[in-house]
Amino acid sequence: LDRALAEEPPPSVPELARRLHFARSERLYQIDRARSKMLSARHREAIRALQQKPSRAPRKCERPQMKRVLEDSLARECPVSVSEIAAQSGYANAGCIRLEFPDLCRAIGRKLAQRKKAEMTGKGEILKAALEEDPPLTAEQMAERLGFGCPGVLRRNFPAQYQALLGKRMAYEEAERKQLRSDLIGALAENPAPTVPAVCRRLGISTSRVYCLHGELARAIAARHLRESAESMEQRRELLRIEVSAIVKDMLDRGEHPVQARVRKMLSADSVKARRMLGKCLNGVISELETARRGAIRQEVSQPPSDKPPIGTPKQKQVTLAGTGSRVPVS
Repeated sequence: LDRALAEEPPPSVPELARRLHFARSERLYQIDRARSKMLSARHREAIRALQQKPSRAPRKCERPQMKRVLEDSLARECPVSVSEIAAQSGYANAGCIRLEFPDLCRAIGRKLAQRKKAEMTGKGEILKAALEEDPPLTAEQMAERLGFGCPGVLRRNFPAQYQALLGKRMAYEEAERKQLRSDLIGALAENPAPTVPAVCRRLGISTSRVYCLHGELARAIAARHLRESAESMEQRRELLRIEVSAIVKDMLDRGEHPVQARVRKMLSADSVKARRMLGKCLNGVISELETARRGAIRQEVSQPPSDKPPIGTPKQKQVTLAGTGSRVPVS
C-alpha cells in the first residue's frame, strides 16, 4: 500500500487487489482501511488532473452589441422579452444576459407587465360586453375570442365574469332543452309521422344530441314512424294485390298469359312496382286463382246430374192415369 501511494499516477484499490491476487478489493480495506482510502482519493485526484477542463464557450454576442439590443427592445412600444432576445442570440437561457444587464432586463420586464395589465383591462371590457350577448358564448368560445389557450386562463384572470358567463350559459342551455322537448312532443303528434333525422334537420341539431337529451321522446318518434311505415306498406301491398288480381283475371279472360312485365305496364302510377314485391304478389294471385279453379272443378265432379235422382234415393212407382195417358208417381 505504501509503495502504491508513492506511484505516479497511483493505481486504484481494485487494481492493487488484482496485483496481490486478492479476489475482492474489500480485503485491502480490512487490512488497512486508512491507507486504502488514501489510495482511492489519490487515484480520483489523478483521474481529474488527466481530464481536460471544458473551455469557456465564446461569446455569442459582445457586450456593447447586447446592450444595444436590450435598449432597442426597451424603446419599443411592445418590447421583446429577454428570453426571446436570448433565444434569437443563440443562448440556451437568459440567465447570463440578466447577470450582465440586470437594470435593463428589469426595465423590460416592468414594461411588459404594464402592457399585459393594460391588455387584461381591455379584455375584461370585452368580456363584460360579451355577457350581454344572446345567445351567450361558451367558456371555450370566450377564451378563443380573447386569445387564451384554454378557459382556465379566463377563470384565473376574471373569476367573477367567468362565473357570470357560466350561469348565463347554463340558463340558456336549460331553456333550449325545454324548447327542444316541446318541439319533439309536437313532432310526436304530426301526421304523417316524421323520422328522427328529419326532425333534427328541421330543428338544426344533431341526432346524437337529441338522443342524449331526450332519448325517450326520440325513441317514441322513431317507433311511431316505423309503425306507420309498416301499416302504410301493408295497405299498399293489399291495394297492389287487388289491382294485380283484377289485371290477371282480365288477361286470363282475354286468353293472355299474365307475365310480370305485362302486368307492370298495366299498373296505375301510384302502385308499388318493385320487382320482388310485384313478383311475389303476382305469384300469390295466380296461385289463388288456380286453387279456386281446382276447387270449382272438384265441386262439379262431386255433384250428380240434375235429371237423375241422387244416389241412395229409393225409386218411386208410377201409374198411368186413365183417359190422359200421363204417368204420375205414387208412394
